[in-house]
Amino acid sequence: MIQMAMNRYLLHVSYIGTSFCGAQRQVTGAFPRANDPSTVQGQLEMGLKQLNPCNEPVVYLSSRTDAGVHALNSTCHVDLFRRNGMQYEPRTLTICLNKHFTKQEVPIRVLKTFLIPEDFHSRHRAESRTYLYRLAIVKADALNVAPHLHLLPVEELQRCLFICTDTFDINEMKRASKLFEGLHDFRTFMARGSKDPDKMTRRVVNRVEIIEGKPLTSCSYSWPSFMCPSREDYQYYDVYVQASGFLYRQK
Repeated sequence: MIQMAMNRYLLHVSYIGTSFCGAQRQVTGAFPRANDPSTVQGQLEMGLKQLNPCNEPVVYLSSRTDAGVHALNSTCHVDLFRRNGMQYEPRTLTICLNKHFTKQEVPIRVLKTFLIPEDFHSRHRAESRTYLYRLAIVKADALNVAPHLHLLPVEELQRCLFICTDTFDINEMKRASKLFEGLHDFRTFMARGSKDPDKMTRRVVNRVEIIEGKPLTSCSYSWPSFMCPSREDYQYYDVYVQASGFLYRQK
């Protein structure tokens, strides 16, 4: 008789979302399910198949991100069956998955893997989720340069929102951000086509914090001396929004 042991694993993952249609699988169907390389969940499941488990891996995400959204540290869990009662070592899962993603040029990295109890659920047990929005405001005295000539460092593309304005007031923004804290109905913040009239759209936002940020790199090669405005003409801000959960396609 062949014994199979089921073990549940928690994966901490990060990814660059530019090339993905979102985090959640979009190709549906009965088992065995078709591969879904256009989503983060689909790519994780494809990578786990390379371990040759006895079951078809089904990844459960702790949270979903829309197309183009990146993740610094998100989590998911998966059950894996292996013959003869053996388990996959968590470190082996991390190494094998990262080797697979590197070889396939997939912008996903597994930060760490944990062996967890069978009743743990990454989404149901998640206590909070935090989104980071990065802004770069060009200083007013640099506006004499045509906006389309402003330097956008290549490493910041799809990772930061650049705003050219001479009326930006960070104190007003901080005061306005506090209006979002607490319990509110965010139905009007959902994308078109996702406004089910029966859907519960009230959410509690625990924290909105805006702090001074910095560019991803301070390397002089990213800000050549002949560029105007210079690096000093930009002010970066990091906007953190923390809640227990967000609406699907909430903007």
